[in-house]
Amino acid sequence: MFAFGDKIKSKSPVVLSPLAKKIAEMKHVRWVCRFVVLLVTAMSIGGNSINADWSDWISVAIDVSPPILVWGGFEIITRAPLRSGPWYSMKRMARPVAASLITLISMVLSYFNQHSAFAKHTNPDTLTGILTPYMLPLAIDLLMVIAMITLVDLNLSIKELVVLQEAGTVQEARRAEAQAAVPVQARAPRKQNKTEKVVKHITKFPEMTNSDIARALGVSASHVGNVRKGMNGKMLAEVTS
Repeated sequence: MFAFGDKIKSKSPVVLSPLAKKIAEMKHVRWVCRFVVLLVTAMSIGGNSINADWSDWISVAIDVSPPILVWGGFEIITRAPLRSGPWYSMKRMARPVAASLITLISMVLSYFNQHSAFAKHTNPDTLTGILTPYMLPLAIDLLMVIAMITLVDLNLSIKELVVLQEAGTVQEARRAEAQAAVPVQARAPRKQNKTEKVVKHITKFPEMTNSDIARALGVSASHVGNVRKGMNGKMLAEVTS
């Protein structure tokens, strides 16, 4: 423990449940996917803008629009929830279908745009220079789509795990409230045996005879005598020791 201003912070590690660890790991992977999406989207925008006429902003906007459309479509699917209702199933099915069409159209436009741009900046006399304009645009766009689909799936999985975690927290709270509401039952006192009753009676009424004690407790007089002898012997041993 150490003081920081007027607050005390603990150095002990926070113990997370298996579900919380899983959520934390998936959130970490989600940040990696977000970085990949932004990086590859920037690469696609750069490849599409090589042949743009930078003196005309409309030309630049048209050339860079395909990857931006793909990114925007997946962002809407990932972040915007749907309200339940009579058209929920249709809306839920229409969004991925529309996103797939946008992705297909944008990939075709982006592929040929990047192909013509890369062809002007590669060496046609080498095998790499010949293959790059055909393969590099496809690799860039496919990686962007894969990262975006993975990001959508991660977001859905994290939402489901968070719901399970919240449900488990509510159940634990209800269980704790139920246990706190149950009154603690007092333990019943232990019953004394015959010998203990006799010892207690002799200690309290030493002047009573064995027969009187036996009649009062419902035991035999010989048992009372044996107990009294044992008590007297114990006292004698304590005195002489």
